[in-house]
Amino acid sequence: MVRSSAAVLFSVFFSFALTAFAMEHHANQASDDFYPDWLSPSSYFYCPEAIADPFVPFIRPRQQEQEVHKPQMPARPLTPLEKIAIEKLSLVGIIWTDGAHDPLAMVELPDGKGAILRKGSMVGPNQGKVVAIRPGEVVVSEKVANKFGLTEVKQTCLNFRPGQED
Repeated sequence: MVRSSAAVLFSVFFSFALTAFAMEHHANQASDDFYPDWLSPSSYFYCPEAIADPFVPFIRPRQQEQEVHKPQMPARPLTPLEKIAIEKLSLVGIIWTDGAHDPLAMVELPDGKGAILRKGSMVGPNQGKVVAIRPGEVVVSEKVANKFGLTEVKQTCLNFRPGQED
């Protein structure tokens, strides 16, 4: 009896398919029997909301109430008074006029040059502003960072040198 090539091909394919199915079924049974129960995967599911994150530090930095002071440089060029620290200025005189309500103050820069201050004049590198001119003193208010990095308003008084009068 002569078989056709299609019949031979079908029988070869069918025998391979049965062999592969039998081997897979046997491997599944063998793997279930071979491994112990403690190696089988558990039904545990990790839920990050229920457990504390082990990578978050216990000590959190305190939220600062104020912003750390960083002096901002104005877009315009600085005047000589804004480049020099307030403590290096020396008060030379105060000019009181009869008609004007705001007195003027004369200060001397470290290089010997003089300058005139009015109320509202900008002085010092920390954007200090002349707040008041009183008899015998000039009050300058500026924002500076304290030792904790927080912004404070510091008031500096420029007084006459000892022995010098108004």
